[in-house]
Parts: sequence; C-alpha cells; structure tokens
Amino acid sequence: MKGIQNPDYMAQCSCEAWSAVEAKGTLEQLDRGELKRGLGQAMKFSTLSLYSLHKSSPSTKPIRSSVCVATYFDSNALLQVLHLDPPNPQAAALPERESGPMVVTEFADLVHFEHALHQHQSYEAGALTDDDHGSGSVEWRGTPDLPELRFGMAVQQVKLQARLTWAIDALSRIMPVIAAARTKGWPGSRLRNALRRQARRIQYDTARTGDPVDAADTAWKEFALWIKQEAVGEQVDWSALLTRLWTAPILSAFGGEAAKSLQGLWWDLHRLRRAGQLDARLRQPAGSVSEGPVPSMAITTYGLIVASTDFSPRLPVLSRLRF
Repeated sequence: MKGIQNPDYMAQCSCEAWSAVEAKGTLEQLDRGELKRGLGQAMKFSTLSLYSLHKSSPSTKPIRSSVCVATYFDSNALLQVLHLDPPNPQAAALPERESGPMVVTEFADLVHFEHALHQHQSYEAGALTDDDHGSGSVEWRGTPDLPELRFGMAVQQVKLQARLTWAIDALSRIMPVIAAARTKGWPGSRLRNALRRQARRIQYDTARTGDPVDAADTAWKEFALWIKQEAVGEQVDWSALLTRLWTAPILSAFGGEAAKSLQGLWWDLHRLRRAGQLDARLRQPAGSVSEGPVPSMAITTYGLIVASTDFSPRLPVLSRLRF
C-alpha cells in the first residue's frame, strides 16, 4: 500500500481473516524506535473496505491482527528477522485508529496478474520446447534449481504484459487522487483542480522522456487528455470518476484486437484464468503419442502454471483465494 505512514501490506489468510503488515529493514543493528513506529503503522487501520466495480456497494472487513516484520544484522553480522505483534489485546481498540483504506478488487487483480508474469519470467527461457507439455499455447520456462518442475504462462497472457504494466502505472498516478477525494471528502472543485495538476504532470513527464512513436507514450498523452476532460465536468465525484476510469478506452494506443479499457483487460485475463482452472491438464497436440499419463499440473490464482516432469498424482488447482 502506498502512502505516508500506511502499512505496507494487507494480507488475507486461508481462514479469510485480514491482517496489516509493516515491513522494516536495515543493513545495521535493530533500531527499537523504528520497530515501534512500524508497529504503529501496522495498527493504523481498524477496517478495510473492498470495493468491486461489479457490485453496488463496498464491503467492510475488520482487520483482525497487526504485525511489524523487521530484518536486520545482529552483532555477529548475521541476518535476523523479527515479528512484533501488538503488546496487549487492547491495542487493537486504540481510539486514534483510522477507518481503513479502500481496495478496488479488480485493480488489485491486475497487480497480481503482473506479479504472476514477473514470477514466470524470473525463470530461464529457452530451456524447454513447445512439446514438453503438449501445448504451443503456453510459454514454458524452467530452472536448474528445480529440475523436476516446469513453469508456464498462457501465451495470450504474456502478450498482454505491455498494456498491463502501463495500466498499473496509470492507476498509480490517478488512484491517490481518487483516494484523497474519498477520505477527505473533497468537493467537486477541489477534485477537478487535483485532476488538472495530475494531467499536467503526466504531460510534462511524457514530453521530457517520451518517444512519439512508442505506444506507451502515446497512451500517456491520451490519458492526460482524458483526465483533463474529466476535470471539466460540473458533477465530478470520486465514485463516478472511478466508474468512468474502469470503462474509458485508455488502452487504445496499444492497438490490435486486445483490450482497450481496464475493464476489457481484466475480463481478458479473468477468462484466461478461468480456462486454466477448468482444464489444468493441457491437451496433447493432435497426432502426438503419449506413452504414459500427462504430467501433473496446477494453476495458481493468477495464471502461473506449475507442472511436474514426473508422473506423480495430479497437483491441486491453487485458486481458492482472491488475494
């Protein structure tokens, strides 16, 4: 989570309880004062609002626990990790705690899809062929550290990476404005002024470092114009702005038949994920002959396929939790 004095992460366990986590680290010995401040950050919020663009109203979830995780080197130059929970049961009920932030679940999904792509690309390319697991629709990678496993990603998902990365960068520009308007109750005039300032920043950054023939830079220019147009409206509020952002054709500059909006991008990735969940065992290509059972496979929530190279029992589909 971005923001001054906000906890770094909101995490959900398999029991569906939410926790706030603050991460601290130093190349020196442990700073007790920094650890105390980190725990205060982790305890900042008492609730978390989950807002879905497919539902009419957000749902509020209590934050059940808080923790500060600190990494440091001890006096023997050994790396240490310390987990610090609140010191007493009443700490979670401190009156100065703020009501929680809002997480747009579809936007969080986009971030997780990109993380899955980065994990896939952290493995070695070119170590496998399209025949390894019988599908040319999956890009397979491997690593010498885990020779018994293969890591795959749908080629269609890989092809969406450029627009996905740009979309997340664009959200990081405009979501702080929307969040401030929501939490501080900005009137329409103040939100319009904030939007104009953000549009000018984007235009300045694009003019300074941009490439006129690059699709991403063209998208930034069009995004700045879209923000300016939003700032002209008389009836502008954060929720309506969020809805229009979801459906705006801000990805059109990337061309092709792929998604033109954040909504379209999310649906494309969601369909790929569902297809993998429904058929975790990919088919053998037409005419191929297999002398044994197909390799065991599993797919994570956001599209990373993990396949065993032996003939062990089929791995489970790891897609039960959203976050």
